[in-house]
Amino acid sequence: MARNLTTPGGKILLLLDEKNTELTVTEIVEIMKKNTSATTITNWLRELEKLGLIEVREERTPVGTRKKLVGLTEKGKLAAEYLRRIIGVIQQ
Repeated sequence: MARNLTTPGGKILLLLDEKNTELTVTEIVEIMKKNTSATTITNWLRELEKLGLIEVREERTPVGTRKKLVGLTEKGKLAAEYLRRIIGVIQQ
């Protein structure tokens, strides 16, 4: 089955690119959660990971809990750059 980058997925890529750092899944949900459920956002993240555009890794906090960190892969950085170019052309 072919997978495609969706508009919400593109927004997540641009968000990660703009922040230029890893974000937790919770942070992404808080930023993106305008009329969108956390479950839907998590599904978008899974799809981006399947496409090889983001990497999700788990890290333990000092108090022993776990958090998931999301960052762009090289492929994801290239995709975000490409999206910014497209947006620039459209806005001209």
